[in-house]
Amino acid sequence: MDKDIIARNFSRCARLYDRYADIQMTAAAELVRLLPNKGVENILEIGCGTGNYTAVLRERFGSAGIKALDISKAMIEAAKGKPRQSDIEFIVADAESFCPDEKFDLITSNAAVQWFEDLDRAVSRYSDALTERGRMIFSTFGPETFRELRKVLGGDLRTASGDFLDKGALEAILKKHLSRIRIRKLMVKEVYRSLAELLRKIKYTGVRGNESRAFPLKKTEKLYKKMFGRVEATYEIYLCSGDRH
Repeated sequence: MDKDIIARNFSRCARLYDRYADIQMTAAAELVRLLPNKGVENILEIGCGTGNYTAVLRERFGSAGIKALDISKAMIEAAKGKPRQSDIEFIVADAESFCPDEKFDLITSNAAVQWFEDLDRAVSRYSDALTERGRMIFSTFGPETFRELRKVLGGDLRTASGDFLDKGALEAILKKHLSRIRIRKLMVKEVYRSLAELLRKIKYTGVRGNESRAFPLKKTEKLYKKMFGRVEATYEIYLCSGDRH
């Protein structure tokens, strides 16, 4: 995955991201159920985007110190402009290579770590940044995301989601670096009025494919409906948590 392309895509869509990010907000709502009720004074959020999950963390842990980082400067600027974010330390950085210089009771992320090239190495580093009773909690998309689109288009469009880690791979990584591992899979299906609507959502949430060539939209939509009866998309979401060893 080309990090420059990822950063550029998210920066381009920062202004419209919230309008299309309902799936990401669904994942955030599920993450809230995993958050601890007490003992959280210092939080690191990985891949904060426009700050929607950041706002959830501030609401839940009113007095905690929060650092939130994202690879996109435009996303960070959007997050800073939201209410109740003035006391949060926002950092423009590649979360995969970021090296914390302090300990955190909670390291968390919503729909971001699927972009990591080496999640194993990143989890190892972040587990070392947890306090004695610290916890890492995150959501990530799985490889079944956009499975319908891949089936319809075949080799015409390669979606990055096909390279996302499955449950077995996630479990193997987390068990190496954390204890009391929990992974829950959530499957969400959305229906769209047209293929163009689905492609806009993919574009404005930063999840772009690498088109090898243009494809005829109307013809492709017709094939989509022939195969599935409608334009639909599956989102495979993994909700993961683990404690420091």
